[in-house]
Amino acid sequence: MFRRVNKGLTIIEVLIVLAVSAGLAVISIGVFSSRGRTQDDDAARQVLANIALVRNQAQQGQGPTTEAGQTALVAGSILYGQAIEFTYNGTRVDVKKLAQKTDGSIYVYETEELINPSRLAWNMSPGGSGINCNNFTSCYFSSVANDLQTFINSNNAILDKINTSNPEVKLVLVFLNGSGQSFALTSNADPTNPRVSLPNSSYLDKNNYTQAQQKNLRIGLAKVGKASPNDTSSPQYYIKFDLAIPNNQDLQVLK
Repeated sequence: MFRRVNKGLTIIEVLIVLAVSAGLAVISIGVFSSRGRTQDDDAARQVLANIALVRNQAQQGQGPTTEAGQTALVAGSILYGQAIEFTYNGTRVDVKKLAQKTDGSIYVYETEELINPSRLAWNMSPGGSGINCNNFTSCYFSSVANDLQTFINSNNAILDKINTSNPEVKLVLVFLNGSGQSFALTSNADPTNPRVSLPNSSYLDKNNYTQAQQKNLRIGLAKVGKASPNDTSSPQYYIKFDLAIPNNQDLQVLK
């Protein structure tokens, strides 16, 4: 009678097991990475959809949606538009509804925070110090260069107020009620922010709603902490606007 002897695994069998295990690990990492990237892409698309929703609400002439907003409307005012304020290199996005008084002045009567899935951050670097539009950063069309330039080099008397010396100056997109016309302006004369002291160049000054503020705009969007111009270690996106054409915006996936 023969007795069966278990000699264990051979070296070849061990190598096969290790190779299969390594392959499964790589596949698992790829699946989780892909899932994470898909979530980031979906979040970026949702941000663009939320911006489009604000624009559509302005086109439809939407007024106050809260009791506080209704109360804040000054008698005789007309609805003017909706403004989206982007926090300087942050994740917060505020929507401010605008009205115009009988004397022509513009004011905010209602504010809400726009949902920002995955807390994606805006790259609002003003440029300079070797940072240009070849880097990952937000840019605006310059009529002098006939191309996109960083805010500080855009030769735009309003947007060049976005600079590192005063981070309270924020980019503001305004969509006018009824027409949906789009304008790139700034927040630097907002009376609700006493730290800002650069008058007559904000979205609250009707004189600033000119064709010069209706050019091509590119906004950088990335993971929190990864939105600097030279950081390429995470998914990055551009939201592109042709402000001269209502409803003209798209999302570009960089990496």
